[in-house]
Amino acid sequence: MAKILHKSKAIKLAGLSLAIFLVACTSNQRYKRQVSAEESYLNTPPLKNLTIPDGISLPLQNGEYDIQPANQNGAVGKALDIRPPIQTLSLLSDTHTENSLTASRLFLTNTAENSALSFGRRLTLFCNKK
Repeated sequence: MAKILHKSKAIKLAGLSLAIFLVACTSNQRYKRQVSAEESYLNTPPLKNLTIPDGISLPLQNGEYDIQPANQNGAVGKALDIRPPIQTLSLLSDTHTENSLTASRLFLTNTAENSALSFGRRLTLFCNKK
């Protein structure tokens, strides 16, 4: 009877230890997709027009340095997802990608467009996914 009770306690202890271990290893992964800096930039006042005193003549303006109003429809602050894309895109000509669970490979063929790379016929870049 004592051995059965001892085994029962050992099984409960092992199960409890496993549960605590799993809870400790799992954490909120939200920090990987959120901006970690302070959000004081969200409280900046809007731009104002420059007030020119009377009697001052201004140089001609061509609008080259005008600041356009920002688009306010996108996500900001903690709602902004900053994770990089998981799947690589082949945007260069004569390139292709191979994706697996742990890595992505980008193959660049030695062409005139990719001649600045000069690493031989093919170049393999590894991007570890984390």
